[in-house]
Amino acid sequence: MKKTLLKKLLYELDYIELQGISLEIATNLLSKHFQEEDDSFSMQDIFLTLSYLRDISMIKESNKGIDLCPAATIFAKSKHLSTLEALAYFESMLQDQKYQQIWKSFLLSSTPSLCIPQKSFHPFDEAILQQTLLFQNQQNKTINADLTVLMKQILQEYLEEPTLISKTLGAFYAKTLLSYDTHTKEYKNIDKEMIPYEHLNHILDILPEKGIPVERNDTRHIQSFYKDTLFHEYNHTCALCQIAFPPLLVASHIKPFRDCAHIFEAIDYHNGLLLCKNHDLLFDQGYISFHTDGTLLISDELQQKLHNMPSYLLHSNFKLPKQYLTKERLKFLQYHQQYIYKGNHS
Repeated sequence: MKKTLLKKLLYELDYIELQGISLEIATNLLSKHFQEEDDSFSMQDIFLTLSYLRDISMIKESNKGIDLCPAATIFAKSKHLSTLEALAYFESMLQDQKYQQIWKSFLLSSTPSLCIPQKSFHPFDEAILQQTLLFQNQQNKTINADLTVLMKQILQEYLEEPTLISKTLGAFYAKTLLSYDTHTKEYKNIDKEMIPYEHLNHILDILPEKGIPVERNDTRHIQSFYKDTLFHEYNHTCALCQIAFPPLLVASHIKPFRDCAHIFEAIDYHNGLLLCKNHDLLFDQGYISFHTDGTLLISDELQQKLHNMPSYLLHSNFKLPKQYLTKERLKFLQYHQQYIYKGNHS
């Protein structure tokens, strides 16, 4: 497998995945596209590649369609032989529990070995790894010493808590996007405080600049990735009412974009809920919020209307599923309760 072909395939898949298509339909669409491009990717090649990526969880398949994991999306869009490309493929492999344990044995053991034994990885992954910067020496497969610290940081995050995308990779990607997204050096909120992230030093080592661009249009690529990530996490459905029609869904910031103290808060999926447009408006305006146990909070003003309006699809006994209550998201929900929610704060 050539890395350039794989990245083309993933890039095109990222473009069509929000259509809610199956693996079979995606194979047909991509096959037609590559035939028109006259690439050396047959329908069988595409199907086998997507099937393998699904089997190791780089692609998620559900009744809502297929989704690339965020790290694979970053890999598809990263520059050839860049640190971002190498780290993105490494993190893509961590979606598979078996690979997490293999990398753990290399990177975090009491006597870490930076030389990868033969046949540690599937031939598909080994071929891609040899075409990135991860191996400092291709013959004996020695891991690039300059990347090991970052790889350890990423792996540690995955071992601490189920993770959709590491803070390390997210910060690197945000930095890359800002380098060609931002046309102005004017920033706001530089004196505001970030939420107390774990591993905050990792974020600030990569992205020390405080604040966010004054012009929100300067972060359009960051917003696009943020939306894709939340669609992946919430399986293309509103967290409250389960509507699954993409044009009606909004990637809603918990700590509003306008209040973010750092661009990382704006791209971080922990600072987000996928909501339909109605529930997004209520959440954004503070008529609803969520307790740190996930329980829905409804303001008194809105509560009065619910008695005669069941069409709001809000129920006081609703709870966000536990998998969405990550440590960092709880911190953002606390911010929303304190500064945005219009209800009783007791």
